[in-house]
Amino acid sequence: MQPFGGHGLSGSGPKLGGPLLLPRLMHGAPCPLTAETTAPVPSAARAFLAFLEPRDPPSARKVRAVIAHGLCGLSLDLPAISGETNRYTLRPKGIVLCACESWPALLHAVGLALGTGNSVLVLAPDPAVEWLRQVSRQLANLITRVNPGALPECDVMLIQRGAETAEQAALTITAREGRVVPVYDLDTVQPEWLLSEVVTTFNHAAIGADLALVAGS
Repeated sequence: MQPFGGHGLSGSGPKLGGPLLLPRLMHGAPCPLTAETTAPVPSAARAFLAFLEPRDPPSARKVRAVIAHGLCGLSLDLPAISGETNRYTLRPKGIVLCACESWPALLHAVGLALGTGNSVLVLAPDPAVEWLRQVSRQLANLITRVNPGALPECDVMLIQRGAETAEQAALTITAREGRVVPVYDLDTVQPEWLLSEVVTTFNHAAIGADLALVAGS
């Protein structure tokens, strides 16, 4: 279900009142999803961390911290009102455009995106992307460098504050017609902002609890 204009067309962030909504309206509020059962770290994020550890230990420590949340793929049962089942799941937004000027900022942004299961577009000067030539095929398939003059579609954008090219790209992305693409400052973004809240409801009462109706539909 998507109210108003539809998915991505009437605002940004959760619209149906999921548990991640209220903290978005509060300053410094922690993520409320601290379930004992967490989702595994995406394999691409683990590969990225393994790539960084021998090459840039400080950046590796920062990436390890931002991928340890265990939220991507997290699935929980929500309370039912009239016999239905409600399954709450956190899924990757899709494609994250990381626009940065410095090597550390870009590695941080890429770590955030991969740690939430997203694919990555990179907008950065040559010195900040030298490492891209050395990554594994698995990572190369998920990380693509883009040209500022031909920015592709994306689902979320992360920018380094004060980076002129990044800020200009944000203006270009947000000026496009269609669905709203949220733009987040790399210094303040939280991992859960790169995930979509999805609730799937199966209403047995609506079909008179006759599962044969579902099987035959």
